[in-house]
Amino acid sequence: MPTGLAVPMKANKAGGIARVTGDENDTKIIRIALTDGDNDNAFQQDFTLGQSMIFDLNDATLRARITMRVIRIFERFEKQNRFKLFADTMKWTENSKEQTLELEFRYLNLESDEPKTFAHTFGAS
Repeated sequence: MPTGLAVPMKANKAGGIARVTGDENDTKIIRIALTDGDNDNAFQQDFTLGQSMIFDLNDATLRARITMRVIRIFERFEKQNRFKLFADTMKWTENSKEQTLELEFRYLNLESDEPKTFAHTFGAS
C-alpha cells in the first residue's frame, strides 16, 4: 500500500514526520493535483489546475476549463497506474450563500480496484 508524507507536514506521536497511507494518501495526492501549482522552480512541470481556478470569474467557461484540466490530470494518474477517472460522474454544485463551487466525481483506485468518490470545494477559506 502506498505511503506518503502527511500534508500539511506535522509530527507524529514519536516526534518523526507523520505519514499517511491508503485512502488518506490517495485523497492527499488528488488534492495536491487540484492546487494552483504555484512554485519558483522554472523546471517544475505543472500538472495542477493553475491559478485561473482562483482568480477567474465563476462561469461555465471556468468550469469547463477545470473539468478538462482534471481529465488531463487523471490521464496522467492512469499512466502511473494510480487512478482512473469516471468523467461522466463529474458534477458541479454552486453555493451562492457561501460563495463556493464544489466539484464531485468518482474514480477507480487502480491498485485496490475500488471505486471512490471525491469532492473538492473551490473558494472555501
